[in-house]
Amino acid sequence: MRTYAPASTASVLERMLEDPSLASSVVHHETLPPADALTAPFPEWLDARIATGLQARGIHSLYSHQAAAIEAVHAGEDVVVVTPTASGKTLCYMLPVLQALATDPSARALFLFPTKALGQDQVAELAGLAMASDLSISAATYDGDLFEQVQVIVIDELHTYRGVFGSHVANVLRRLLRLCRHYGSNPVIVCASATIGNPAELAAQLTGRTPRLIDRNGAPRGERHLLLVNPPVLDQATGARTSALTHALLWALPFLRAGRQTIVFGRARVAVEILLTGLREALREHLGPRSRIRGYRGGYLPTERRAIERGLRDGEILGVVSTNALELGVDIGSLDVAVLAGYPGSVAGTWQQLGRAGRRLDPSVGILVASASPVDQYVIHHPEFLLDRTPEEARIDPDNLHVLLAHLRCATFERPFEGGEVFGPGPVDDLLAFIAEEGHVRLAADDRWYWSSENFPASEVSLRAAAPENVVIIDTTPDRPRVLGEVDLFSAQVLVHERAIYIHESVQYHVDRLEWGERKAYVHRVDVDHYTYANRAVTLKPLDVFADTPAAGGRRIHGEVMVASLVSLFKKLKFGTDENVGWGPIDLPEIELQTTAYWITAETASAGWRRDDLDVALVGAGRALQAVAAVLLMVDPRDLGLVSQVRSPHQESPTIYLYEAMPGGVGLSERLWARHGELIVGAAQLVAACSCDSGCPACTGPRLDPLVDAKALALRLLGDLGASAWPAESVA
Repeated sequence: MRTYAPASTASVLERMLEDPSLASSVVHHETLPPADALTAPFPEWLDARIATGLQARGIHSLYSHQAAAIEAVHAGEDVVVVTPTASGKTLCYMLPVLQALATDPSARALFLFPTKALGQDQVAELAGLAMASDLSISAATYDGDLFEQVQVIVIDELHTYRGVFGSHVANVLRRLLRLCRHYGSNPVIVCASATIGNPAELAAQLTGRTPRLIDRNGAPRGERHLLLVNPPVLDQATGARTSALTHALLWALPFLRAGRQTIVFGRARVAVEILLTGLREALREHLGPRSRIRGYRGGYLPTERRAIERGLRDGEILGVVSTNALELGVDIGSLDVAVLAGYPGSVAGTWQQLGRAGRRLDPSVGILVASASPVDQYVIHHPEFLLDRTPEEARIDPDNLHVLLAHLRCATFERPFEGGEVFGPGPVDDLLAFIAEEGHVRLAADDRWYWSSENFPASEVSLRAAAPENVVIIDTTPDRPRVLGEVDLFSAQVLVHERAIYIHESVQYHVDRLEWGERKAYVHRVDVDHYTYANRAVTLKPLDVFADTPAAGGRRIHGEVMVASLVSLFKKLKFGTDENVGWGPIDLPEIELQTTAYWITAETASAGWRRDDLDVALVGAGRALQAVAAVLLMVDPRDLGLVSQVRSPHQESPTIYLYEAMPGGVGLSERLWARHGELIVGAAQLVAACSCDSGCPACTGPRLDPLVDAKALALRLLGDLGASAWPAESVA
């Protein structure tokens, strides 16, 4: 086995930047200086056993933000702690909980985490601290006695509670605090979050209470190198670039060969498996067993994920390729390098992933490799977007009627409602009367609302936007079939349709059949030189209009829509080149989504256009609008879907729709409607500034016809829609 001499992270980077093939793709290199710790002593009131336990674990003082949070909780204040990854936020809530238990052994605390992995990780951390402090604690299922004794509620990774998920969690907390009040407790709430633009506002929306904001980081950090990398252009005319996945491998390999622990983030499950396959193939002769390079994503079994986390902590695993599943604070030890294959979709997510490297005072490296998408190209050429801009705001809508009604049913099941009782935005008698028409609740003679159905309402609520059911993947290769993993219904349509190549831990599996009704996919191992990609067709029907205002060239509208998604065919693409080597049909049912949207009609702007040219212009302008919308609102581009139609049964005028990719929406489309002018100008600027000749994936999308100038057509349409009527400086 060939080995390499260990080298420091900084020296490896220095050598790489002397390589023209790599250095030429660096758009920006920022060196963030180290910072000293700001510390404070343990508070005098801290139980001596806890202080001894901390010292036994090498902690002899607190960082300033830890001390401020602990003092605030001790004084009975709700807090939200917002500091970078690996800054010790855990102690901000662990110590108040241990102090409460040390003072009153009957005290209880409730920890809420967005993922099971993070919950298990934090349970282990709490147990370790308690053992070192000689305190006896246990975890158990909650009941009425728990509610009476709850003194602290911890909400970790606050920034993840956004969109539909956050809206659901806000209502879960409404239900929880309602029960706490009934049992006579008033717990302090401690929130911990990565950096976002509105942490105090989000915490208040989630909890219904106003917290104290603690955001001055006292933790030290080592020198950090941040590189923004743009893969080279392969064809100037089309704007085609080297794949972000391929280029990310080139940047990760030298660090791995030098023995530096490295994490590579891919944006999707298939991307993770492609990256993992490439790394294992390149390193198989140099670094020993394949198990030294692992994948990590949703769909892996819990036992696999726990083993990978342990391997990273103890150094047995040198490299890991992950989706954003490892973006959160699961303890994976000290990594040296983070390589992001594509912009994660948000400033907060980018810093979370980059922050996975540099958990010690040693120098670390973070590398963002752009894809050819418009949003990636915007970010890579505007370093200030990441370095100087306030992170995006997390948005939720806990009063979304779909969400509110679901949790009102659950709350009634948990405890009857008094007449006139407030839940969320106000008294809920009218909403309960609506539910009563379904036969689920009834108003009794004592003027209280009671649950009257045999159903258990919580079983019908999915906290996340995905369907509550998953498709189980069964490997039939061995003599005894085994469960390989699982995927949600939406993902199953593109990942495990019949004849798909499903990749798990860089091993390829052929999907023999998908039993949609049984939620089972049967696969067997294969060794082929391609993977599969499924096309998803989307149609849209307006249901209701909330706002409709004339705009240059047409109208701007905000309303409710029904989006239908149908996966109809798949392609076979060769590894490395993405050459299309075959295709096949997919026969699966349509999935519907009722949500809100912002749309632009081009009633007068489309006058005098040829049908074919208008079709190209709508698609190109729509792609640019979608990209700029994600930047203006500072949201993940995947939160906004796009449909462009020259004409449909529901809309005679040419129309571009931007819809929220979540049931009911969370207010994004309304904000787009309000910022219509900035959106049109920004889209025109994006297309005009692109270096391509006549349209490319970085501005108007892939060129379907090389003889058509998609760039000029998109600019013409955006001009007709009023791009010149708004000041350019208004664009964020």
